[in-house]
Amino acid sequence: MTIKNFIAFILAASVVFSISLIYCYQIEAASALLTNQTNQTNQSPSELNKKGLEFLNSGNYNESLVFFDKALVVSPNNTQVLDNKGYALYSLGNFSGALYYYDKALVIEPNFTAALDDKVKALLRLGNQLLNSGSYSGAIGYYDKMLAINSSNSHALNNKGFSLYSLGNYSGALYYYDKALAVEPNNYVTLNNKGLALYYLGNYSGALPYYERALAIAPNSTDALTDKGVLLGKIGNYSEALAILDKSLGLDPNQSAALNSKGMALLSLGRYSEALISFDKLLTLEPNNPVALNNKGFTLYETGKNDEALVFIDKSLAISPNYTSALNNKGLVFLAMGKNNEAITYFDKVLALNPKDAESLNNKGVSLVNLGNYYKGIKYFDRALAVNPDYSLALKNKQKTLDLLK
Repeated sequence: MTIKNFIAFILAASVVFSISLIYCYQIEAASALLTNQTNQTNQSPSELNKKGLEFLNSGNYNESLVFFDKALVVSPNNTQVLDNKGYALYSLGNFSGALYYYDKALVIEPNFTAALDDKVKALLRLGNQLLNSGSYSGAIGYYDKMLAINSSNSHALNNKGFSLYSLGNYSGALYYYDKALAVEPNNYVTLNNKGLALYYLGNYSGALPYYERALAIAPNSTDALTDKGVLLGKIGNYSEALAILDKSLGLDPNQSAALNSKGMALLSLGRYSEALISFDKLLTLEPNNPVALNNKGFTLYETGKNDEALVFIDKSLAISPNYTSALNNKGLVFLAMGKNNEAITYFDKVLALNPKDAESLNNKGVSLVNLGNYYKGIKYFDRALAVNPDYSLALKNKQKTLDLLK
């Protein structure tokens, strides 16, 4: 089961722009008025800045740069103009270029509030660009720079938490989510993010209240609905999970995580044909999704269609050869077909990747018992129980094998 990554704060549309410090602009067929204005040499820096602001405020960012550059030729250390030029570049999506000019202004005037505020915005956008591209460590660098300016910036705190979460550092993520919530206690994105971190730490009872708090604030948040549905399925509340997931899919029918989790809930309830419909919808959206391929294969296995099951499990493994769930499921199919040695081959592949995989330990034990290796089978049941003492299937299999030895 997988949960899609939760989207962190983005203050504006996710459009990737060039971050080169070099900006290029060309004004074709410029008006005679603009030409005359830029050629005047007797204008003061304040007049040139004022004219640049007129263009800036009207959304003509390239034109504004002409006047800011002219003002900086006359007065290169004018912090207001440096900040304005940075803002024009920021508005054009050149966040690194903007940052360069904000920093120039701050070298001259370290306590220039407007430049500091603008710098924080540029740092956020640069961090978010890296975050969205999966460069989480690089993103953290920008968020840290934001926090050096304002340690209570909730956007930086949340997004640093999300970056740490994406790197698998769930405890570190919780630390920053808590700091963000101390600033904005009712931010449903951060509340849901904290729930996700707790979920991945195995604290399901702790995660659920945060999903519910997020949904109390934003009842139609598909992310929070789906994440709550996934958790409910994980703890075995399949009917309740289905109700939540159906609500989420009613708002957005193309959510891969919701479709997969709905299929898993239906599978767990024995509603195999409906589960296959959900997995097929997901595979229509993502034909090479190894999780959906594996889950469809397992559903077919549950209905006794072993040959068809192998087709989909093999497709999953062709995409993700070390996917332990698919390896284990392929072993189960061989086990069901009476091919115990082939089954052991795949359980061993799982155990080579994770020696404490309780399911594969149990399943290998079953294969060994089927081959008449009772005592060796019992050893694998014991290894499974050492990992999970409450693993009822391993307990039952061990007892059955002991009965055979009487």
